[in-house]
Amino acid sequence: MIRGEIVIDKKPKAKYKKTGYDRNSAAKEKKKFIEQLLKDAEENKRFPWHRDNISLAPKSLGVILKNEAINKKGKYEVPNERAEYKGINRLTLTLAAMKHGYKDSRWVTFALMKKLGGHLKQHEDPNEHERAQTIYVFKPKGSILTKFNPETGMEEIQYEKDENGNKVPKVQKKNVEEYYKVFNVDQIEGLNLPPEKDFSEEISKQKQSEAMETILQNSEAKIYYDQDKTGESYYSKASDTIHLPERKMFKSLEGFYGTAAHEIAHSTGHEDRLKRDMTGTFGTPSYAKEELVAELTAVFLKQELGIQIPPKDYINHEAYLKSWDQEIHFLKEKPNEFFKVCTQAEEATRYIKSHMLEKALKKEEVKEVTDEKNIEEPRKAKGIHRKTSSKSMER
Repeated sequence: MIRGEIVIDKKPKAKYKKTGYDRNSAAKEKKKFIEQLLKDAEENKRFPWHRDNISLAPKSLGVILKNEAINKKGKYEVPNERAEYKGINRLTLTLAAMKHGYKDSRWVTFALMKKLGGHLKQHEDPNEHERAQTIYVFKPKGSILTKFNPETGMEEIQYEKDENGNKVPKVQKKNVEEYYKVFNVDQIEGLNLPPEKDFSEEISKQKQSEAMETILQNSEAKIYYDQDKTGESYYSKASDTIHLPERKMFKSLEGFYGTAAHEIAHSTGHEDRLKRDMTGTFGTPSYAKEELVAELTAVFLKQELGIQIPPKDYINHEAYLKSWDQEIHFLKEKPNEFFKVCTQAEEATRYIKSHMLEKALKKEEVKEVTDEKNIEEPRKAKGIHRKTSSKSMER
């Protein structure tokens, strides 16, 4: 595990010095991230997630290994989605992977890397140790107290005994913000790990399209395709409606999906859903913040569905630049708000998946079962059986 400052020795390997987990240390790390994000955006006139294809959703190797160990014991099935980093941690690791060209989505602490017999690739980059990425952990007052275990790369619940001698979880007595460092598996040699499956093999183009089409069909805000003349796309909070150009106006289907996802993301802020502040008008901080929430929600959603948006697939480039300028100004004025933006984008992503995708798929499954049952019952009443049930008839 690495928490805090990295101290470089003259020898090839790096030594790591622990520092305090105080809020000021985490704040410094956040400041560095925002400064680098702004510098990159202003130099390129675009945020990184607008310029390049999005990498795989980053995951904790420690959590993945624990899931596999539990599944081997046959206790219960643990979906690897639980291993995915969320919010700001998802974004920082995604941007790092895009910047350095990492293809593997798994990240690991220094201590767990050593425990698994791995070491940093010294021959690739003499400053490889400087590529450790920061992970933020906020522990609010009143929550269950956890402690980071460097050998597993996981937060573990801390226990104490109550007045009756029973073992109970400890409670966090104050707000605490911690951070630690992780490395990408592509930076490491000596790990006996199976290669990751190609994401394109897991989610075919057809499945990607089906998922987005399901979301569009089940959008809780009604969608109108009535903006061919203006080329503009927008969400109206007053009428709770989404307005888009026809698909043919976009350079690609993926570009259309990206724009639609952005506007659907806005709709999750409605007072009947996640109740975000959507009172701002163009040029105000609250407007710029909501735009960033929608942008990152679309990024997170595309990442999970495996949809890649061409870097320059925008209909109204002038409108984009105006919005981009407002977002840059917002980040300069209120840099700490960006971390709340990431949290809200993660919440919006979860809402879209649970209410507009997974809920619809469950309904479809129930409908198929019901239809099958309705067909089967009259058959049984008439003494008609399927061929597949002939064995049971023979008995």
